[in-house]
Amino acid sequence: MQPQANRHQQQVPTYVSPQGRRLSSISSSRPGIANPTLSYPNPSNIATGKHPVWDNNPQFNIEEPPNGQTVGALTHSRMNMNLNQGSSFDVHTSTGTRTNLSADPKRERLDPGFKVRKPPKDFFIQGRVFYTLFTQPAGSGGDTNSADFTQVKYGELAHTQIRRLVVVKNVPKEYFSFCLPITTYQGRGATKHGIDQRSHTIVFSGAHAPVKLPGEDKMNKVPLKVELFSPSEKLDERSRINLGKPYPIEWNVKVKEIGQLDKSSTQKMIAYWKDLTL
Repeated sequence: MQPQANRHQQQVPTYVSPQGRRLSSISSSRPGIANPTLSYPNPSNIATGKHPVWDNNPQFNIEEPPNGQTVGALTHSRMNMNLNQGSSFDVHTSTGTRTNLSADPKRERLDPGFKVRKPPKDFFIQGRVFYTLFTQPAGSGGDTNSADFTQVKYGELAHTQIRRLVVVKNVPKEYFSFCLPITTYQGRGATKHGIDQRSHTIVFSGAHAPVKLPGEDKMNKVPLKVELFSPSEKLDERSRINLGKPYPIEWNVKVKEIGQLDKSSTQKMIAYWKDLTL
């Protein structure tokens, strides 16, 4: 009779690289990923002794298992992993939950300009335009195969992206702001199917507002002008602000400044938002 596996051992996750290579051992000081069970699915990978992603990264020390065998519950001494550098991993547990842990600095690390602002009341003022990393539940019907989608708790998908927003109302007692999103709708402007053009308007940064796209006939509000803080920043001429869809943004998240609506545009934005939502 085969001995039954230890209950703890059954629930230990497996780490797999995007190339299909499983690490023999891995450890981290970060909670939730200690003591995994790891293996190589293909013993031929071991024979080469090559690790295309990790070879040139001194942060990784890989100890390979013999003959592709699975290594059991592991200790922190087997491998030291710095999640800010290296490669990407999928964490598979017995419940089917998967979390993408990425250490690719080119794909995952935020620009150094993203910071928690202190004091926040000096940054989050009405009309302030900024970037933030934004995650929300993934909707149904779209393409979820891109790197923007991650499987999270309960086997559900979340969508993460860098979003542009503008502050429309502050709630200092609750330490957050209501902010309106700025997007090009993948270059379609307000012609995207299913959106209300009457709750959108053009956002621009040049001397003159761009003309509306063909099919934006119902978008009738005055364009809003942004004064950019850096010449390296640019607003696509198809950028649109959704005046009727505020998002709560906490004051303790990392943000990067883009610019500020001019005084007239700030006043118009607030009036449009109140008319649509209050």
